[in-house]
Amino acid sequence: MGQWPASSQVRPTPTETSSPYGGPPGGGPYGPAPGPGGYQAPPPGGYQAPPPGGYQGPYQQPRPGSGLATASLVLGVASPFLVFVCFVGVLTAILSIVFGGVALSRGVGKGRAIAGIVVSVLALILFTIVAMWFWNVVQDCGRLPGQLADQCFRSRFPWVGRSG
Repeated sequence: MGQWPASSQVRPTPTETSSPYGGPPGGGPYGPAPGPGGYQAPPPGGYQAPPPGGYQGPYQQPRPGSGLATASLVLGVASPFLVFVCFVGVLTAILSIVFGGVALSRGVGKGRAIAGIVVSVLALILFTIVAMWFWNVVQDCGRLPGQLADQCFRSRFPWVGRSG
């Protein structure tokens, strides 16, 4: 049996690992293995207190101006509904486009700003269609004499209450 050295003759040096899997020196990418009982010895110099202000994780504060992108999105989403409320949606759509443009020029909240602008443009298109339809109805019914004009408006706007 002379082909293998006796176990007392083979000892790992302090820089080598004694892992049976042949890992890198120092215990692998996660540092040395924990000591007895599963606990790792404290670092030299003892426990280090966290930095002032608490833990500084990967969270970043929102960049200045991202509120404009949010305002653009909120006003843009509200605009199509507000088109039917005394055409207030036109004002909110215009403000949404302005806020979204400023947010894009500052390079903040790109997705929210673009979404606000797109929905606002769609609201303005909706407003244009509704305004053209309303103008045509007024032109058609306004040319008729009194009683016929009333009947024309009632037939075109069925949600308007009937008097009588």
